[in-house]
Amino acid sequence: SFHNLLKHNCVPQLCLGLTTNPVLLESAYQALETSLNGFPGVLMSSLVSEKTSLEALFHLLGSSDQSQKGKMNVFAAAVMSSAGNLGILGDAVTRFGLRSIAVASLSAACLMEDQQSEVCLLAEDMTEEGSSLSMLCLHGLVDVLSVEQSTKGEKKLVLSPSEARAIASSLGKKLSAMVLERFLHKAEQERHCINESGHQEVKNFPEVTMLCALAASKEALSFLVASGGLEALSLVAAEGVIEAIAALQEVCHVDASAVIEVDGHVSALHVIAEQTNQHDAERACFELLASICKKSKDGRAAVSEAEECMPCIGYASDRIKGLLSSVSDEKDAVVSPSDTKGTEMAAMSFLASLLQSEECRAAILEDSDLKTCLDNIVLNAPNYPMQLSGVGFLCKCARFVGTFTSEVPYNVDNITSPLMSILESSRSRSKRLPMGSSTGFTSFGDFSESHHLNENLLVANACRGLESLIQFMPKDSVDKTLTALASLWCDTIDFQSTGTKKTASKTNNSGLLMYNISCIFLGVCGNNDINVFPTVVSNILKLILTNSTLTEKRLKQAASDTTVNDDNLYWIATHTQCLQCLATLTIDPTYQASKECTLGDVITKAESEVVTSTRARKPARLLQSPATPPPTLRSILEQISVNISDQTNAVIARKILENLSYF
Repeated sequence: SFHNLLKHNCVPQLCLGLTTNPVLLESAYQALETSLNGFPGVLMSSLVSEKTSLEALFHLLGSSDQSQKGKMNVFAAAVMSSAGNLGILGDAVTRFGLRSIAVASLSAACLMEDQQSEVCLLAEDMTEEGSSLSMLCLHGLVDVLSVEQSTKGEKKLVLSPSEARAIASSLGKKLSAMVLERFLHKAEQERHCINESGHQEVKNFPEVTMLCALAASKEALSFLVASGGLEALSLVAAEGVIEAIAALQEVCHVDASAVIEVDGHVSALHVIAEQTNQHDAERACFELLASICKKSKDGRAAVSEAEECMPCIGYASDRIKGLLSSVSDEKDAVVSPSDTKGTEMAAMSFLASLLQSEECRAAILEDSDLKTCLDNIVLNAPNYPMQLSGVGFLCKCARFVGTFTSEVPYNVDNITSPLMSILESSRSRSKRLPMGSSTGFTSFGDFSESHHLNENLLVANACRGLESLIQFMPKDSVDKTLTALASLWCDTIDFQSTGTKKTASKTNNSGLLMYNISCIFLGVCGNNDINVFPTVVSNILKLILTNSTLTEKRLKQAASDTTVNDDNLYWIATHTQCLQCLATLTIDPTYQASKECTLGDVITKAESEVVTSTRARKPARLLQSPATPPPTLRSILEQISVNISDQTNAVIARKILENLSYF
């Protein structure tokens, strides 16, 4: 055929090459236009088969020749759009090393119609689908930036940080406007009940694809936000596009109010309320809404007052209740990372974040089946992430236990019970739960993130709930709770005091656990209605007496590890809390730990026990060396009181010494 003859003799390439000559530009363009009448696919591959012809095509795209009044620019853009749709432009650009030129040329051409309005009209007239010049260029640009990701031939936009910044800064505003225009057109079609043939999902349009690719880059996201791209991302997020939802989440970390201003929370609620079973999108939306609610009171109000909030609460509850049978079935199963029920855990976080809203709290807490499911998760969950989610929800409920009515299935006893079960089972658990993820490294000496989810973190979270509940507990429950906490406290100190190498899975979060327990101890020490019995006081004294030894061993174990160094902050805070407890107890010179036991008796006994335990851990050869005077509480407090590098503890120690002088 004639087209094959043109292709065989390389006529399109020759004509295209001649367009780089200013003298022959117009004639060569006319010949090229004639030979490519209708832009048949059979000739398209020939135009991008050689480096020189491809370079000439980019030159023609950026031509400022006024004789054709933008016709050449539109022609070149249409050719590249067609080549992009065929999936051959990107491969050719990569093959010839023209990516930088292609990105710069196509990006600049996208903005051309903003300076020359007649070019836009010309593009609509010259293309069958009535595309604008910017849309034609975007088709080409998307293919240039797309890289094959799998053997199935699927492509994904891949941008370097510098490319993302450059495109976002130059095209961010234009892309946002194009996306908004797309949604306006979509809304108009829906309003008139018009179904266009060849319907495409929103995420497949080039302007949406490009916007989402840029939003996935932290380097580019700030440029998009500054150019008004957040509103466009919010509209795309409402379609369940995970990249847009993730971008809103990223912005929320910095400024939640910016997300609320563009109704990002409404978009997230809409995705959930639609119940499309897009699990990744639903999880991302639950996480986004939880972040918005946690950031500020205004964010929580915006979510709770939105029209679709209540349906979403109902759906989140149903998703969580769906775990009831699977939790029991999977109790003894080995759980892989993909089986951690991420959507349901995100739903728990979403509901917990709404408990501060009175109306939402009433809707959530009236569901007795949800409470049954949560108890089961706390007691029988097959992995730490799921169990932590359940414990976290109950702890949030505990903060409001004083406001609960008798009608809701939550009260002090039935929130305390599962949390106490965590404490009691912690000492007897035969094996660690799966973490949901693992680095594959040995647990010895490895303080990586894989060991963050452990027994200590679980118990520490349970202690946060008990801290809120203890003031509402009856006396027998208080005594039982303090006894369990004292045992955990003592076990943790003994474990930290040993000289053997420790597993990261048992060491991580030990400081957080001790700090949360010390918060409860400090609370009861300052509460005249609760009698702090000798065991608790003895444990407080034990940490003060052994703190220097514990610190030395922790620092030696931690070395330069960031995770352990962070946990060490909690150990330091625990020591301060213990000094505060002792300062509180010694204010009243008539204080007695019990009828038979004075504070002085408890101090003497604690000093003796520390000496005994220290000697028991020493090798026999060291026991025969000259003995050093055993540390006493007073001598340790005197050392602390003169340590000006820790002014807070120094002041507290001086107060305790002053108080003890009255005993």
